[in-house]
Amino acid sequence: MKKVLLLALSDYYWADFTYRLARTLRNDGMDVMIAAESRLGVYQAGLVEQFKKEKVYYLSDYIKQRKSNVRNTKISSRIAYPDYIRIGHMCSKCVNEIDWSASLDILINYVNFVLDEYKPSVIIHEQISTAFSFAFYEESKLRNIEYLGFLASKLDGRMEVGLSFDVAEKKIHDCLNLYLKNKKEISEVDYQWASQFIENIKTYVPQYMVNNKLNDYSFRKVVNIDNFRYFIRTLFYCISTNELHLFRLNPIKAKYYAFKFNVTRAFKTLFLKKNFDEFDIKKFKGNKVYLYPIHYQPEASTCVNASNNERQLDLIEKIAFNLYSDEILLVKEHVSNFGRYSKQDYNRIKNLPNVFLLAPEENTKEILLYIDFVITLTSTVGFEALLLDKKAITFGDIFYNAHKNSFRARSVEEMRNFLDDQSMNITDHNYNIKFLLAYKSNTFSGSIRYGASGLNIIDDIRNML
Repeated sequence: MKKVLLLALSDYYWADFTYRLARTLRNDGMDVMIAAESRLGVYQAGLVEQFKKEKVYYLSDYIKQRKSNVRNTKISSRIAYPDYIRIGHMCSKCVNEIDWSASLDILINYVNFVLDEYKPSVIIHEQISTAFSFAFYEESKLRNIEYLGFLASKLDGRMEVGLSFDVAEKKIHDCLNLYLKNKKEISEVDYQWASQFIENIKTYVPQYMVNNKLNDYSFRKVVNIDNFRYFIRTLFYCISTNELHLFRLNPIKAKYYAFKFNVTRAFKTLFLKKNFDEFDIKKFKGNKVYLYPIHYQPEASTCVNASNNERQLDLIEKIAFNLYSDEILLVKEHVSNFGRYSKQDYNRIKNLPNVFLLAPEENTKEILLYIDFVITLTSTVGFEALLLDKKAITFGDIFYNAHKNSFRARSVEEMRNFLDDQSMNITDHNYNIKFLLAYKSNTFSGSIRYGASGLNIIDDIRNML
């Protein structure tokens, strides 16, 4: 019998997802266990009675019962960095309220306890995003346990599964080589699909961006009935339980800082738009033009995949001071990130030599037609640029580094060397077709929607297993 371990973070949609998926997989005859950070998500989702009947390893219970200061594996403290950055973005002084070393020891011992006792054959969660999931992922590799981490892909109706930051490039590279050596056939249907996708790339917007709630920075996002309901349930949770949390603030305190941040962001957006430069290619005639798309932060694509360069303002500054006088850097704000930086942050960018700051409303696809390189952490813009026969330099680990026109820079000095290299890797339509199909081959049917019942992928996960 397949033994499945589902991971649940302390959010309502993870409680809903694991509860629904657990019931579905048990009906299919599988043995299912849940490992959850705490009961917070259970209370927020209104599933308290249902979870009393579930088999769950709660980290919050383990903290009370088995505190330990002995770390019995070689897992790096890097696993805590996503939470360190996330808390710092919310409240910079709050990172000092957490004993990071002791929390790491407890978490790693908890993970070993769960895996030793339950002995799962597969672990299911999203791709690595927190210390909780990161610890399970690292330990699963040491024990050869399959970790099915899912993420919305760049292709509508499909999701990445198993393309974690440390294996994605190799998996795509190996598959691409099979196509390039004609060891893997391309059907007419796949060829036509890939050709159409590339033809439409200039107007294509991934579905996860269309439905992205982070793009909404209005006051109605902050003050609405759903948020009020979750706050009441969070308050009831705090009154009803006495749970301890690792790598997280007290739930009420976290709600306060999130509310404060979102209200401040909504106000800031009313005044920040005048800080942007207008994109006019005529200004840059005769210059080499590079595009840096700002990432939304904090998120896994930066604090996990590009942890050494996660502080974007510092990176942009280093890039600017490594450009020649005939090189222009366009820094484009991300719609999901707009309102997170201050006027002082924008002025810091605009005052850099040869740098122009573009508004989130500027048409990225149009800009791509005129630039020479995309310089990025792990942005989707790099993927789109490659399909438009442009070059990309990345400061993070991402699947499209498998493309021969994408260059992984470990330092700004390496970036400078790539920019100075005048040799252009020649690509043709067929190369991009094969690259795109290599990526598609490592994705699966499924449209992830956070907040939807079961994340909208219960049947897709079930079919995959």
